Amino acid sequence: MSAAAAAEPAANLGRGASVATKQTNDDDAETIAVAEVFEQLTEEEKEDGGQVDDIRTCFDRDKKDSDTHRSIRAMLEGRYESKGSVIRGYGKKGQALFLNYPRCETKWDEESFVAGNIYMLERALAATERRTDGKVTKILNFYDYNGYTMRNSPPPLLIARLMSDLRDHWPDRLEGVYIVDSPWIFRTFWRIIKVFIDPVTIGLVNFVTGEEQKEILKGMIDEDQAAPFMYEGGKAEGEADMRRFFYDIPTDMVYTVGHGKI
Repeated sequence: MSAAAAAEPAANLGRGASVATKQTNDDDAETIAVAEVFEQLTEEEKEDGGQVDDIRTCFDRDKKDSDTHRSIRAMLEGRYESKGSVIRGYGKKGQALFLNYPRCETKWDEESFVAGNIYMLERALAATERRTDGKVTKILNFYDYNGYTMRNSPPPLLIARLMSDLRDHWPDRLEGVYIVDSPWIFRTFWRIIKVFIDPVTIGLVNFVTGEEQKEILKGMIDEDQAAPFMYEGGKAEGEADMRRFFYDIPTDMVYTVGHGKI
């Protein structure tokens, strides 16, 4: 990272030590509070595999008349009306790309937040398995932080709940997590949530800023599969049609525009 990219913004320089201390104390208090809730998650919540199956299959045609699956479909459609996430593109080894756009997120309902992430993860894994005939079992996770503000950060309690579910149901299914073009204000949020991420996953997190650092992504993803935020020349551009993604594209395939290669 260049010195300019790493430098603190001018507006943040010269603040009194008392302000910094208060912010640190507030962050520590919130971290402790979330940790307590994290530890109190029940075994029943952690082992509820049946609900995961319902989420994964809710758009299957044979589930269209089920009240349970109809309710989940409505929840997921509402959750992704903002187009905050989609499974789109493949890495060079066949890993599906789980793309997230935090700037699109401002509503934080716990059930839909967790269910949405579960659904997207399951789709990415299914698409990876199909693409590679089961030879690859991990996916690539990307976060485009262009346009992000603190109002786009989910409450840390939701992150704690999500991390609990991922830890128990999907261990070792991420090949890498790439946080692209994150602004300096993201640091406070990251400081809080990384407490609830296991050390192995923390080791998979990569902060990528600027075209020089994005060169590494060119070696991982071909231009026709890469979104423009990944590097200059990425051709998988345009907003996703989420209704088409949910209802027209098979669950084990990634989103594509028109009738291009899936």
